[in-house]
Amino acid sequence: MRVLFLLLFLLTGTAAYAQDNFSSFYFPVDASMAPDYQGVPAETFDSGKAVLEPPAGIHGFNAVANRHFTFTDGTRARFWGTNLCFNASFPEYDQAEILAERIAFFGFNAVRLLHMDYSFEPDGIFEGTTGRLSANQLKKRDYFIVQLKQRGIYINIALLSSRSFTEADGVPAAAQLGRGTKGAAIFDPTLIALQKQYALDLLTHLNPYTKMRYCDDPAIALIEINDDNTLAGFKPSALPEYYQKEYNEMLNKWLSEANRRDAYEGSQLSLTPEIRSWEMEKHAKTSMLKTLGQNEVILYVDKVTPTPWHLQFCVGGVRLAKDFEYVLKFSAKANHPLIIGAETQQHFPPWQNLGLSRNFELTDKFQTFEVPFTATEDCDNAKVGFIVGFETGDITIKDVDLHEDVKAAEIRDFNYFLEKKYLNEMRAYLRDDVGVKVPIGIGASANPAQLSLQEECLDYVDHRAFWDLPALPDKPVDTGDFRILDKSIFTNPNRGILSIIASPKGGAKQSPWTVSEWSHCYPNQFAYETPLLLAEKARQNDWDALFQFVFTSGHGAERIYDDIHSFFDINSNAQQLMLCSFASRLFLNNDKRPPFTFGITKTCAIIKFGDQTIKIGSIKNTDSGWTPEGKFDWGSAPTLLSN
Repeated sequence: MRVLFLLLFLLTGTAAYAQDNFSSFYFPVDASMAPDYQGVPAETFDSGKAVLEPPAGIHGFNAVANRHFTFTDGTRARFWGTNLCFNASFPEYDQAEILAERIAFFGFNAVRLLHMDYSFEPDGIFEGTTGRLSANQLKKRDYFIVQLKQRGIYINIALLSSRSFTEADGVPAAAQLGRGTKGAAIFDPTLIALQKQYALDLLTHLNPYTKMRYCDDPAIALIEINDDNTLAGFKPSALPEYYQKEYNEMLNKWLSEANRRDAYEGSQLSLTPEIRSWEMEKHAKTSMLKTLGQNEVILYVDKVTPTPWHLQFCVGGVRLAKDFEYVLKFSAKANHPLIIGAETQQHFPPWQNLGLSRNFELTDKFQTFEVPFTATEDCDNAKVGFIVGFETGDITIKDVDLHEDVKAAEIRDFNYFLEKKYLNEMRAYLRDDVGVKVPIGIGASANPAQLSLQEECLDYVDHRAFWDLPALPDKPVDTGDFRILDKSIFTNPNRGILSIIASPKGGAKQSPWTVSEWSHCYPNQFAYETPLLLAEKARQNDWDALFQFVFTSGHGAERIYDDIHSFFDINSNAQQLMLCSFASRLFLNNDKRPPFTFGITKTCAIIKFGDQTIKIGSIKNTDSGWTPEGKFDWGSAPTLLSN
């Protein structure tokens, strides 16, 4: 099958920005890859010949040296990869060759095998119980891995990703844990033992085609302990009762050691200075006076505007940490019933709110308010204040105290302790007992607090980034009914996905850095922006691996080439396939100058390759169309359009 694309082939780079004179051709997305289309050779998009070095493992095992991935022969290792999910890790034998060839053709030199543990055969790796690996599935995957290896494609294996433990595994309350066993898998001894056994069975399996165990095969480049499973920001109340009790017993034991509980209770230091250091903030034609007393202030509001924030009583220079939980406590009254607000925000443009924005009704009697909130961003210069411009009157505020929530601080630090213990234990087991020789990491969560744990405990630090991730408002989930922003990454001050490369959160770069999942999600019409820019920025900032999410999610999708049927799958998305084929050459060329130039305009990506100028614009649905809000017919063939 083929997908219709409108592309522009012009003679000069300057003419590439014209908006007319389009010619069109069918870009083949099936396995045949016919050699010539209207004067455009197929090798234009065949990056595999340029960037792959078959067989995978030719330079020895992947390792870490000088803060980067480096093969044992000293060659720098970079991976421009993609993800394969669910039963896409177990293609039938004829499909294994086709899928491996397609991945190689478009220049991916690595695949991340994710969600293999999702289910039982033929959709997953298990047979009977989640403690027994299916011999049939292993045979198919053995053959697929050798097909990838022969083409120069390395493998990243994610261990715990979406496994549903069962009562037959000896797991209490298994049905209540959910897929991936979020949280509990990091501290429960039974669940940790089952993870170790799975890793041992899987990674010491002998591949009959390579005559090597997975842990001895240099084509296996990375191992992930788990995917998107962390205690950073985790609430124990989300666990089933059995695991809540287990967690609380561990927490109480930890707090009793070294008098930790007393230390926490004695550390409630206010984050704000005493009230005499606070200031009045007045805008427009407002008027307010103040009188200071012992730890209190009386505000005399005598002129307001229709905008309440035009009058504030506030203080700057407060330090807040993202995802930390705080409590603002104060007492207040007024000479007649009126409203005031409390707020935290940046003390600099663009004055972004930082997690607290609430109003309070005052009376002529003192009331004490305790307001919990979670900081939404890291900020070393936050403003904490009261909005007092709702109406005129005399307002008294006293005993203002902002502090980190003690219970939340206990849980946060204990979670850090538990996860550090788990990561160290699992890494040591994989290295010492299983015999893993390559870097060990995790598929990161979106929580930046986890980055320091990765840096401290693992061989590399992983991130992930998505742009315009569709929201599914209906239940049960209807993937044809979704909401997107449909905006360019350039409408975001941080440049969307590019922000993770340009200014990543976390400490100093002491380890290799990877992105295990990135996607500029379909059907955002600006998806042509990301692949080339991401690859270029990652190369400039010397990152080590990026894995597009996802080449195919399986369930037959790897054999469908005539329509796009997923927010993420690019197996039949020729826009992303073509762009990734050039992006691979950008990222994997190391210090060589890429053999092409490119530009991103408001309507398309423009690539100058040899004597060809290629313009790749937006994908639209040819039949029903789509809008940012509403239904979408996944069954209609998409067309790449110029705007």
